[in-house]
Amino acid sequence: MTGDGLTLYFASNRPGGMGKANREDHWALAKSGGWTHYDIYVAHRSSTEEPWGDAILLPETVNSPSVDHSAYVSEDGHYLFFASDRPGGCGELDLYVSYRENTDDDKGWQQAINLGCADQGGPNGAAIDSCPILKDGMVYFTSSTNPNPETLDFKRAPFDATKSSGGPADVLDMSTEFMDAHFDPRHGLIWAGYPEGGQGGSDLWRFANHASETDPAKWTKPVNLGPMINSPHEEHMPSATDDGRVLSFVSDRPGGLGGLDIYQAVAQ
Repeated sequence: MTGDGLTLYFASNRPGGMGKANREDHWALAKSGGWTHYDIYVAHRSSTEEPWGDAILLPETVNSPSVDHSAYVSEDGHYLFFASDRPGGCGELDLYVSYRENTDDDKGWQQAINLGCADQGGPNGAAIDSCPILKDGMVYFTSSTNPNPETLDFKRAPFDATKSSGGPADVLDMSTEFMDAHFDPRHGLIWAGYPEGGQGGSDLWRFANHASETDPAKWTKPVNLGPMINSPHEEHMPSATDDGRVLSFVSDRPGGLGGLDIYQAVAQ
């Protein structure tokens, strides 16, 4: 979700996309070494109090017959980062970026470019690299040296906008021995599978010192967002507005329309 809360990029395995439509349980499939065939969509709304408009499938310059998900658009609206397992990559999932000149054109994205392989000085390794977010010239993402998502760690790498490429990645100190699955450095939000202090499944958390410490690499002591947000089921991919008032996330809790659905919470 963009900082103004008016645009939402998300992945879906609904029929009509470029990938093979399927309904396998995403998380069970990922843990067994497979991936759901997602495509990337975008939706808009006129205000945070209004409903979302129709989902728009992004063009073939972004989506492919392979797996495409975990999209993030830069604050200036020109760069779209995402993860894909398309042919020609460096590992299981790689980080890609696409550029557009007109920030109002949902179909104007140029051909996506791989951010580069680790053995050639880039951030992508031989296994999982996913959930990229750009902040202050650095791409923050999650990465694993093997196909098991429960071994993910938080990393960051420099991004060269002139070449649409990334530099070598380093592991952030906030990483744990458990699943560090997604990190939003703008608000200190994370998706993680910590064994203590959660509500069940994997949960959404926030770093307690994110407001006082400007360097995300030094953030510590994540706090669970609690039962108003988390459930005994899976909660993934937190994103918030610039003011922190609106939170979007993904959950497979009962009462949804499918496997993983998109939810929104608004601070009162």
